[in-house]
Amino acid sequence: MKNTLLVSTGSFWDGKTYLDNVEAIRSIKQLNVEGIEVSFADQKLLGGFFNQEVKRLLGNFKIVGMHLPFWSYKKDNASQEMISKCYSVYKRIKADYAVLHMHWIKDSGVFKGSAWNIVIENGGSRHGFLVKDMQDFINKNPRFKMVLDVSHAYESDEIGAYVKKLKNRIFAVHLGGGEIAGSGRHKLFCMASKDYLESCKPIKKLDCPIIIESNWGKDIALAKKEIAFVRKWLKQES
Repeated sequence: MKNTLLVSTGSFWDGKTYLDNVEAIRSIKQLNVEGIEVSFADQKLLGGFFNQEVKRLLGNFKIVGMHLPFWSYKKDNASQEMISKCYSVYKRIKADYAVLHMHWIKDSGVFKGSAWNIVIENGGSRHGFLVKDMQDFINKNPRFKMVLDVSHAYESDEIGAYVKKLKNRIFAVHLGGGEIAGSGRHKLFCMASKDYLESCKPIKKLDCPIIIESNWGKDIALAKKEIAFVRKWLKQES
């Protein structure tokens, strides 16, 4: 599987215009990548999403993932309803995994006994969660693996530490060029500084999917440039 390449539909969000997942899926189909991660970070995107066109489009990808909504996941009826909606979409799109942020989980017991492949994304120092916190969480919840988001891990200079200490627990990598402060968006990896690119080198040791999660909005030419850069960078010697 060495570094199968995916693109997140969230990469098409420009920070202003409402993300259209179906339009983003159509665009990603033209980008010659092996997989796709459909973002439902905004729970409104769950409603009325699936149809025959989506089924046909997603059938073109070897790996399909979904990003669960921003939510405080705890033992209450609202969380159970949200999880039920998400699982329904997960089954319909035949997803291989579902990712959510570690700091959204207030009680991991809400996922106990569920059959789907849930992977946990690390937060950054601004969320108060570091490598040691992910280690503790994974040890207490061995059914989970993780998605290493380098944009978040870079905040605390811990990309290498995640790879060293949790290599066998990393299911995939979210690759972007760092967070755009206060926006919820990620910079392009192809425009990152030399120091940033250097800090990301440890991920080349991983045999796992790489999910491009950097924001180019509607600019398909920029998307192609980003993908080409990532492919070339991954093949370079560490």
